[in-house]
Amino acid sequence: RKAVVSTQSTGKTAALSTEREVRALRKQLGEAKREGERRVAVLTKEMEALRLQARKPHNYDLMISELASKEDKVKELETEHEYAAKLFSQESTKRDKLIKKINYQLNKTTNLKKEAFSRVEELQDQLNEYESIVASSQPASAMHSRPNTTLGNRARLGTGEGTKKLISRPKSTGLLVKRSVIHGSAF
Repeated sequence: RKAVVSTQSTGKTAALSTEREVRALRKQLGEAKREGERRVAVLTKEMEALRLQARKPHNYDLMISELASKEDKVKELETEHEYAAKLFSQESTKRDKLIKKINYQLNKTTNLKKEAFSRVEELQDQLNEYESIVASSQPASAMHSRPNTTLGNRARLGTGEGTKKLISRPKSTGLLVKRSVIHGSAF
């Protein structure tokens, strides 16, 4: 269960970090957009001023070249703005996909661990049920020694000389046996 909480915490931390990056990129894009719009507005005003001056009969060639250079700057700024917006959109899409992938993996891991814990509890219930059936079917004289499985990893058995011997619990008990097989009847 600690692993589930740890996995969830790691996933949430990664998602929060990604969301912070997305917010920072959005803020930078907004600032770049405002700056681009401000520059476009300034250049547009300058172009209008140049057009007004161009109506005057002097320096037509100079004003036309300045106007052309200002229009080129506006086009360049618009191109930069479009590129930044496209780049932000791609990065945002990648981050969204990454967040979805992390959440999917986190949910999958959590569900697998829940299923495993549930299965362990089911097996423990079967083991306890089996032990109680075995204990109830043994004669009263055999009740003084407990089966290995109820004492944990090791069980103590008494010997005739008063010393105690430790024996290991078997690795697999094969306890998935139906009650009908044990008792010889169906319940």
